[in-house]
Amino acid sequence: MRAALRLIVGGSDLPDRTLSSAGIMAKLSQTVLVVEDDVLIRLATAAHLRDAGYRVIEAVTAEEARAAIASGEPVMVIFTDINLAGKWQGPDLAAWARSEFPAVKVIMTSSAFHSVAGLSACDRFIPKPYQPEEVAEQVKKLVGA
Repeated sequence: MRAALRLIVGGSDLPDRTLSSAGIMAKLSQTVLVVEDDVLIRLATAAHLRDAGYRVIEAVTAEEARAAIASGEPVMVIFTDINLAGKWQGPDLAAWARSEFPAVKVIMTSSAFHSVAGLSACDRFIPKPYQPEEVAEQVKKLVGA
């Protein structure tokens, strides 16, 4: 069975995009937690991931992110800035998630660092500035969808 989705952006119709029902459901069940204290970056990244078919939870701090995961949200990927407001930083969140939920994948980003060599809890690194499409592509590679 195939379901057709008509995408409307800014009031103009784009060509029909057809995806299998199974593909739609698989993507919608994949949740990405975006942890970024810069509101504009967080909103742009989250919006693009939603447009790509992922369920997105947004958090400003690592503490908010931890609370979301601990509440039972089925997070598959954490996309986090390394430097965050609050007591915990991105690497702290990643290490906690890796110890408590080993299947969760972690993508880190930063403008202050150019690599995350030595951070065992990091599966991918995307340096800032980045395009939101890069995040969606890395998520896709990590979850295999």
